[in-house]
Amino acid sequence: MGRRALVRGATAVAVSFALAVGAGALSAGSAHGETVAGEVVVPATTSAVPWTSLLSAGPSGFLRYEQGRGHLWTSYTGADTVVDPSGWDSYGTTASGAGTDVVARHDPSARTVTLRDMASGEVRTVALPAGHA
Repeated sequence: MGRRALVRGATAVAVSFALAVGAGALSAGSAHGETVAGEVVVPATTSAVPWTSLLSAGPSGFLRYEQGRGHLWTSYTGADTVVDPSGWDSYGTTASGAGTDVVARHDPSARTVTLRDMASGEVRTVALPAGHA
């Protein structure tokens, strides 16, 4: 008997909530509370742009790729540092190991890898030996 009452009570709460939310959406008004007539049109171009991909994280921040901005290092205090402003995602060009603040940037035309410690700002460039890619 107790279980039935619980189910009926939960159903009543869910229906009441749905009606309240539905009624609120039908009588949407402006900031001053008056009712607005008409329809809402959502443009077809709406999308999740710019989107962000998390690539790795270290003790002082994380590396992410943001469409249109490139690869960014974001410190846990919220400061962004552009690592690779190319603005397009190229797998393997910019990378960071798990649990480190060092970001590696491969430049195939110069045949180098630049290692940048995002916490200290120290930068080192390593030339790739002949025959290595």
